[in-house]
Amino acid sequence: MSVSHLLVFGQFFSLALLMLPFSTTYVEYGEYFSFTCNAIAIVLALWIFTHNRLGNFNIIPDIKEDCTLVKSGPYRFIRHPMYSAVLLFGLSTFSMFGYWKILVFIALIVILYLKAKREEMFWCAKTPEYEAYQKETKMFIPFIL
Repeated sequence: MSVSHLLVFGQFFSLALLMLPFSTTYVEYGEYFSFTCNAIAIVLALWIFTHNRLGNFNIIPDIKEDCTLVKSGPYRFIRHPMYSAVLLFGLSTFSMFGYWKILVFIALIVILYLKAKREEMFWCAKTPEYEAYQKETKMFIPFIL
């Protein structure tokens, strides 16, 4: 199994763990927090799909041969908006709090960061335009990170 496939497995395994209902403490107003995070994640995903065609991206952090660099829509602000949507979905699971979820969420952040860095390494090798794009945008959070 390649590094890329291991990262994808880790991403989905982390998300599955976050969705497990083993938490005993319900966060006050947690359902509103969860709903808000999920709503933002869904809107972001829909916005992504209006600017990046389905065949252009890959769940595995390898670059498809015929892909093109998209710099419109959410990609004007962040290079990995789909990873941002995944992080928002993971964050939404904190409506039921468990200390173990913090560790799993941190693992998810690390996995998505490694996926993003791997993907960016391939993009930089594919086109010099990507290095300029990196300087213009943030990785996951507009104007911040």
